Amino acid sequence: WYIDGIREGADKLDNELQTMASGLISTQPKLEMKQFIYNDLHPNNFILDESFDVAGVIDFGFVSTGDVHREFQQMYKICPSITQDFVMMYASQTGTTISMDSIAWLAKVDSLNYYMKLKQSKNIRPESLERVRKELLEIV
Repeated sequence: WYIDGIREGADKLDNELQTMASGLISTQPKLEMKQFIYNDLHPNNFILDESFDVAGVIDFGFVSTGDVHREFQQMYKICPSITQDFVMMYASQTGTTISMDSIAWLAKVDSLNYYMKLKQSKNIRPESLERVRKELLEIV
């Protein structure tokens, strides 16, 4: 279901985003590890103590069940290198194999779906839509 909206709306995208959509559709990873996930993991949701150790996590509004790779997609959009460090730490502590390619794929799909929803909105300013488009194209 991650890619359904992109399949349905790809023909309404410009050439550059159509190419991205086609690539995402053709490279969909196998995502099946169902578990309880926080689903909003990024630095703004961590509370740090005086030593900069994580003392807590806030904002549980997106908690759901899903593939473990989804856990890291928001962080990946903000900073792929920090995400790599978190994934290595998570994998070593849980024994779970995590694919950075799958995380990147999810981040792109999520961002493209968001862009497509914004594009359908009558209340979005063109410059805001263009900013989101540029951010989408910058996801590595």
